[in-house]
Amino acid sequence: MTQFKHIRMIINPAAGKEQSILRTANTVFQQLGIKWDVRLTNKHGDGERLAREAENDRAIDLIAVYGGDGTVGDVANGLIGAETPLMVLSGGTANGIATEIGFPENLNEALAQIPHSSVHTIDAGKHEDRYFFHRIDMGFSAEVLDETPREMKDRYGMLAYGLTILQKSTQPPSKYRVTIDGEVHEAEGIGCVVSNCNTVGLLNLTIKKAVRFDDGLLDVIVLETFGGSLLGAAKEIIDLEDSAAASMLHWQGREIYVETEPVTKLRGDGEFLGDSPSKVTIAPKVLKVLVPNPT
Repeated sequence: MTQFKHIRMIINPAAGKEQSILRTANTVFQQLGIKWDVRLTNKHGDGERLAREAENDRAIDLIAVYGGDGTVGDVANGLIGAETPLMVLSGGTANGIATEIGFPENLNEALAQIPHSSVHTIDAGKHEDRYFFHRIDMGFSAEVLDETPREMKDRYGMLAYGLTILQKSTQPPSKYRVTIDGEVHEAEGIGCVVSNCNTVGLLNLTIKKAVRFDDGLLDVIVLETFGGSLLGAAKEIIDLEDSAAASMLHWQGREIYVETEPVTKLRGDGEFLGDSPSKVTIAPKVLKVLVPNPT
């Protein structure tokens, strides 16, 4: 039996995976004896609105979001401080937030774990009036996210980002001035990430096992250059945990201010936030999420 009686699914129909979402959900929920309904997003902002509507419906005791990181972040922004927990399902191309939480990518398997899951409260990063739950990208990763067309992601999945990186060929380094809790660090690199999670970058590479989305800290990564080659850099950081000292700079803090030269675009959970500089703060324990119990 499950503690949840009525689930609201919020689905991005343009998400990056092709599968029978409704049929799969209906089959699993019937087996679990759970009542459910569904809402669809059409544009950015719909997820936040639909999440608030679900939170205000006392009959709903779990909200499940199916989409990529942008959709997840949109929905989660509507649930800051809310009592109704969020279940994050892998429905996009990269699925960084879903990967961090730990449900299987397979929809049937993920939904079947609901009775074997528990509610956990996690942190969020905050940029101006928006919260993010995975990361903010600056530099080449933000540009790759911006320049990879939806049709390429639908066709090639994660490989689409690699194709965009190859098309960009080489890129000169940028200068980063990073102020973390009042301490200034200066570095050069091809990209900067402010992350709330253990996975960063287009390939969801691991930083360190000790980094968590509930530790009250943000992680700042400056990826250094390797002969100006983005492809060479990607090859060098396949295992960040073993090669971190050689490939990147890593700091942690609660209040982050990043200045860049030249000015760069900012992408928060895949969505455009504006241009640098960027001030980011940690918002501890603000979102309730469903996580699979340890096996």
